[in-house]
Amino acid sequence: MHILIQHYVFDPHVSTVVNRSILERLAPLLRTSPGFVAYYWLASGAGSGTSVSVFEDQSAADAALELVADVVHERLAPQAGKPDVIQGEVKVYANCGL
Repeated sequence: MHILIQHYVFDPHVSTVVNRSILERLAPLLRTSPGFVAYYWLASGAGSGTSVSVFEDQSAADAALELVADVVHERLAPQAGKPDVIQGEVKVYANCGL
């Protein structure tokens, strides 16, 4: 698995717009991307948020980023700016076993 973490800092007054853009535009597109596993948006409510995107491998992550580039450029970048990015291959994984 490959994980992409993006942290955004933005004006708290645009939080609702950012959340809506992610829910209505970004997440549905990601779901259509081959190799997509999961997406999480963690909103602080105080002008920052972090997305965690999970893919089967790095090539799936790269393809998904190309797929959503227009939405990010048109909807998120004007509000949230450029994120700090961390990404890499998952080396250890644990869950609750359900």
